[in-house]
Amino acid sequence: MKTPLLFCFWLSSLTIFSQSIVWEKTFNKSKYDHFEYISPTLDGGCIWCGDFQSDTAVYYENIRVSYRSKILVMKLNAQGVSEWEKFYGGDSSDYQAKYIQQTQDGGFILFGMKYYLLTKMGRTNWNTSAWVVKLNSTGNVEWEKCYFETQENPDIIIIRQAKDGGFLLGGTLIEYPKAKTSILDLKRSLFVCKIDTKGDIQWRKIFKWKGSYSLHCISLLPNGSFLMGGGASLTKNFLIKVNSKGKYLWTKNYGEKSDGGSERGAIYDIQPILDGGYLLAGMSLQPNKETDFWIFNINSKMQLKWEKFYGGSKVDAIKNISPTTDGAFVLSGRTWSSDGDVKSANKGGSDYWLVKINAKGETIWEKTLGGSNNDKLGRVELASDGGYFVGGETDSQDGDVKSANRTRGNQVWIIKIKD
Repeated sequence: MKTPLLFCFWLSSLTIFSQSIVWEKTFNKSKYDHFEYISPTLDGGCIWCGDFQSDTAVYYENIRVSYRSKILVMKLNAQGVSEWEKFYGGDSSDYQAKYIQQTQDGGFILFGMKYYLLTKMGRTNWNTSAWVVKLNSTGNVEWEKCYFETQENPDIIIIRQAKDGGFLLGGTLIEYPKAKTSILDLKRSLFVCKIDTKGDIQWRKIFKWKGSYSLHCISLLPNGSFLMGGGASLTKNFLIKVNSKGKYLWTKNYGEKSDGGSERGAIYDIQPILDGGYLLAGMSLQPNKETDFWIFNINSKMQLKWEKFYGGSKVDAIKNISPTTDGAFVLSGRTWSSDGDVKSANKGGSDYWLVKINAKGETIWEKTLGGSNNDKLGRVELASDGGYFVGGETDSQDGDVKSANRTRGNQVWIIKIKD
């Protein structure tokens, strides 16, 4: 009986650890390199964006307040070779990348945040605006526009292309109290904005409720309405439905200490599933542990069907869910654990962590990627050949990070793995 048991264990190990790296690349353009978003492209490659700090300091009243930063966009082919790269942003402001994706016309939509000092009525303050740029297929700018130019510090976290070719922007608006009070008194409201193919605003809505809300994800529905997920100061998490014109329909909350011990935090991603329901991702604080991936399935009536937790004894922080071609899902995030569900072992510091699950939430495989220092996963997306593009940052120069090209400091780290 010993041989069959060993053979079964060997097959099981292949199932869990058979994922391999096709290629991995590191990129650095400055003293501090920050990755933000990666998307697959129609030609089998990918495009990613980040922001890079220059050596030019910004001073206000003889005090250095920041270094100038610009946004870098890099287009990679299927082999991970750069086809083109371009910087965006001027020299008089700081720019922070947020999102990039290929559009219906073969170009790209890029957006980020623009920060600049503005003097008005004798007072100088930091002003913030959302900056949206439409690019053609080779990265040349077709148009660019700013939205929500204000001192109220808007944070647009997501943009989605609608069926009509326009775009839906969503984010959080931070409102400062009139009097000097605690930072806990800051009020965060949600906003959504619909723009057309030229960037002109069609409508905009701001949602204000008691408490403070932060938006983390948006999912467009087939009828043009959409779901918004995030976290709230009073209810911990929320799922909001809004119609195609921005009219509020309802709010739901899920899993608050439903098992008598764990706490459910904010919702970070929403993915539709084949039966008409949705798979949602959040983080949960489990008893005698730190945070775990929290995944739950709701049906088309938004009723909870099941929920599961993935992680070890330390912090496991989820970033997004990526649907696969076989009806499964890859959960991606960052782990400090080396036990529990993290069977592929932590390589040191924090690692990229990927977990593939089926429609019932059962683990198909899981994999850590990284080196002996901190590796911070930003996002995972499905490639056209069934593999996965994995993007983030690394401070490692060993382990899986074989392409590291400097001995110290953060680098952007892009990986292609196969299933």
